[in-house]
Amino acid sequence: MRVLGFIPARAGSKGLPGKNRRILGGMSLVERAFRVACESGVCDRIVTSTDDLAVMELARKIGLDVPFIRPAELSGDATPMIDVLQHGVTCLERTGYRPDVVLLLQPTSPLRTAQHLRDALALLEGHDSVCSVAEVPRTLSPHYVMKIENGLLSSFLPAGRAVTRRQDAPPAYVREGTAYLVRRDVLMDQSSIYGSRCAPLLVESALSIDTECDWQEAERLLAA
Repeated sequence: MRVLGFIPARAGSKGLPGKNRRILGGMSLVERAFRVACESGVCDRIVTSTDDLAVMELARKIGLDVPFIRPAELSGDATPMIDVLQHGVTCLERTGYRPDVVLLLQPTSPLRTAQHLRDALALLEGHDSVCSVAEVPRTLSPHYVMKIENGLLSSFLPAGRAVTRRQDAPPAYVREGTAYLVRRDVLMDQSSIYGSRCAPLLVESALSIDTECDWQEAERLLAA
């Protein structure tokens, strides 16, 4: 099975300019994603999709493949990741490389480990995809939180009316960027990262770097 490791690293971050090239724990975010993917042993090819000349130079220095340049129309803040993935797969297939599975490795998830990726691949059997998730505090469960409509407070979900203690709320999970693993045909033919059968990869710590505070927290966690 051909597993394509796919590292997106566009230039235009507004919260932390140049964050994909910024050094965290001795290496850039792009290099960290690449090294972990190599260590995992699950990928037969790893590429980066970028419009950033500095990232291209960095990638080539560390041995990361840059087989195409991401066009400007796919490098904006609002560009859906699925469009970026489909563009990358299309470019590679034109050169004769057709993956069976695409592994999305967002550089902004620096707590990723090689074991996370091995676990994700093991979960794929019998599923269309694997998505890493983290449990949210029970106080943030949709069965426990409230909403305001027309000036009145009510349960966010109808079933939440019966949940009066946070301990009674069912567990809820948030998607996070440690690993997205999707079969090529689901991505390209169904235009979906999830398909109809998505297996959850539960991770203990969810951290996505978007702000300086996130960066400082990542430094603290990696140092610990």
